[in-house]
This record gives sequence, structure tokens and C-alpha cells, in this order.
Amino acid sequence: MGWGNPPHEGFAGARRPDGTLSPETDPEADALVSACECGWEGGSYPPTEEGRQACFEDWLETHFGPIVSPDPSRMLIRGHDGAGRRYYLAGRPVHAGTRLELLLSRGRWLPIRFHLDHEFNPRGAVSLGGPWEGIRMRCETTFALPEGASLRWPDEKRAKAS
Repeated sequence: MGWGNPPHEGFAGARRPDGTLSPETDPEADALVSACECGWEGGSYPPTEEGRQACFEDWLETHFGPIVSPDPSRMLIRGHDGAGRRYYLAGRPVHAGTRLELLLSRGRWLPIRFHLDHEFNPRGAVSLGGPWEGIRMRCETTFALPEGASLRWPDEKRAKAS
């Protein structure tokens, strides 16, 4: 029982004594290896249910996910309009200070504010909690948004729920 679709169906393979992988459970195996029928092999994990889950996560995040991701409607696209250079997300212009959400591992979304550095590179800002909150100060950290990062508009999750 694998994950995904051919030619990239992943599985937790049992390493045989001769070094080959078996997609079936092998009671003599001392490790499970995340693998794909295309020949890709990932990490090695204990032969437990937790190890099988780790194989799935490794296959999904390291191999399969990058093949099917990122969704172009979730990527920042650099463009121009009458006012000059601009970034777009899902066809809408993104202005400095715009609130967006950044996809993190395991499907979690982080609210961020969009910024540009002095070279027009996209950055995200996250407000940090602390004692300054009580005196109406903001403390935030900024970070580069990597090419291919998955983003969405905050109202997108509400639209899908209705």
C-alpha cells in the first residue's frame, strides 16, 4: 500500500539483507526506508508504525511535494503595472504591509505582513509577543520569502469554508 500515483507512488520499504527494498513488511528488517517506485530513496527509520509515518512524511516533503508544488496561484509573481514593479498573488497586486499567510510544514499557515527589501526582494514580517504588547509597541522579525514559498490571502480560508 503506497502513497501517491504512478510513476511516483511512495512506500515504506523494508531493507532486505541483500540491500534491496521490499514494499512489503519484512519481519527480519531492521529499518524502513522512505522510497518511491521511480527509484528515489529517502531516510531510514525504525520498523514501527511511527517509522512508517516518518517514511510517508519524508517522501511527501522531500520527494513528492516538490514535484506537484508549488501551486502557481500560491506563488508571488513579479510583474509591472502603470505604477512600476509589483508582486502579484493569485492575480491580485500585493502592496507593502499587506497581510498574507505563509504555508509552513504539516499544512500550518502563519499570518505575515508582506514587505520588500531595498533590492525589491520579498520579505515576510511576523509580530512577536512580549512585554512591549502592553504598551502598544510592536516587535517583529523579518525574513526572506524563498522563491516558491506558498502563500495565500487571509480571506481565502473563509471563502473555502462557506
